[in-house]
Amino acid sequence: MKEAHRIELIESIEQLSYSTIRIEAKTESGTTTGSGFCYRIAEDMQPGQWIPYLITNKHVIEGAIEIRLTASTSIENEKVVDKDIFSIVLTGKEVSNNITYHPDENIDLCGINLFILIKKARDLKKEVALYYIGMAEKFSRNELEKLDAFEDVIMIGYPNGIWDQINNKPIIRNGCTASHPKKDYNGKSEIMINIPSFPGSSGSPVFYKSYDGIRQDKNGLILSPHLKIRLLGILYAGPIFNLQGEVEMSSNALTITTNSPSTMNLGLIIKAEKLKELEEEIIKESFI
Repeated sequence: MKEAHRIELIESIEQLSYSTIRIEAKTESGTTTGSGFCYRIAEDMQPGQWIPYLITNKHVIEGAIEIRLTASTSIENEKVVDKDIFSIVLTGKEVSNNITYHPDENIDLCGINLFILIKKARDLKKEVALYYIGMAEKFSRNELEKLDAFEDVIMIGYPNGIWDQINNKPIIRNGCTASHPKKDYNGKSEIMINIPSFPGSSGSPVFYKSYDGIRQDKNGLILSPHLKIRLLGILYAGPIFNLQGEVEMSSNALTITTNSPSTMNLGLIIKAEKLKELEEEIIKESFI
């Protein structure tokens, strides 16, 4: 277990733009897109060491025979070169050997080991420029209890596969909670958010965002509100209005058809607390 390369940026939304990876999954029926974010596994087992994983939904890579992952690289002095884009394609055993599924079949989460991406980049004398979300950056159940019914959130991902291809940047969208974040929506560890859910957005991280306190800017001159960001959950589904006029809850279908039902500008996220069970499964597979 070895610490992966990690860039350090100022504490801003920009930092989070390096936490996501665009996923292309090739299946027998075609190629689809999804979103994922970088996460530190087993961070508390040994100080300074952790396992780099990409978190996404099971349905994003279900049936995949090939998976393409894309990241920016950094060069001397850890300067990020957004336009220097590095991609790898996992095939065959590389797919099955590097994916771990959440042990509960009803929880649509899985993880892809990123060691293979990091190793292939280093073989070419490159370093991937990624920011990994850690334990300190996600909400615990106790912290959720302190939230109000209406909170600001942002979601980062690749709706309909859209991205800034030249600079390798995801799409960042702003919204708010639509159900009370401290409550389990319909009895499940989920939250409804007021951000549209589109194909390709599956696996997008959703962050709580607020400004509190004061801080100095990078020049140490100006005092400004301190940006507080916490991982709230992972998008996996959203309500749709079908052609019969009925509302259905659906995981994001990854293919688009001419008679697709319309979204209701809402999305359903799995609470970040469910990452703990996936992490335990990964640790079990890695060390036992």
